Amino acid sequence: MTGKALLVASSYYGPIYPDGRNTGVHFSELLTPYEIFRQAGLEVDITSEKGTCKFDDVSVDESKLPAEIKNVLHDKSNEFWTAINKMKRAADVDYSQYNIFFVAGGHAALFDLPGAIDLQAVAAQIYKNGGVVSAVCHGPVILPFVADLTRPNASSIVQGRKVTAFNRAGEESMKILDIMKEKHLQTMNDLFKDAGAHFIDPPSPTDDFVQSDSRVVTGVNPQSAASTAKAALQASKA
Repeated sequence: MTGKALLVASSYYGPIYPDGRNTGVHFSELLTPYEIFRQAGLEVDITSEKGTCKFDDVSVDESKLPAEIKNVLHDKSNEFWTAINKMKRAADVDYSQYNIFFVAGGHAALFDLPGAIDLQAVAAQIYKNGGVVSAVCHGPVILPFVADLTRPNASSIVQGRKVTAFNRAGEESMKILDIMKEKHLQTMNDLFKDAGAHFIDPPSPTDDFVQSDSRVVTGVNPQSAASTAKAALQASKA
């Protein structure tokens, strides 16, 4: 497959976890789609609103990482790190080059992506041009803010469409729901209800679960990152 994919990271890094650790972009949710798109023959660039990112503390906790993820974390010669080091600001991205826009998660996304107007504009143009807009875990938080330039009367690309994401049950299981309320952060369930989307809860917050509807592809969690990237590839071929 030819083409280019644009991977999106949050630029936020700050506390969210009950033990005081910080959230940032989720490491494997950025790495896994990068590897899948490269294996499919796509060129891949990485961007964020500010052109910077830091990784979520929990997502780089080596006691919980599989060997293949840990190896890349330490191997700074891996091409993934080259892509990270060449990360662009969203304002400097030429949207016409890309046919897949993929947003990684991490709770950090809740803090900056709803206001990331340059990223939102890039996504809207890629979608208008027939590309796929995809996101996993908390990455879908950006979608209600992406204009649907193909449907003038739609409030966003998710209005009336099936989506999924890390849900309220998942936040409860991580004991983060009360912290989100303190920080005035909406759950994905409420966000997508307000956006007029059809939010589909996974059977369990840890299930590999994906929704694909009209070139909008969403997944639930790190376990869904590979499936979401593969579904984005499939939607791009359609």
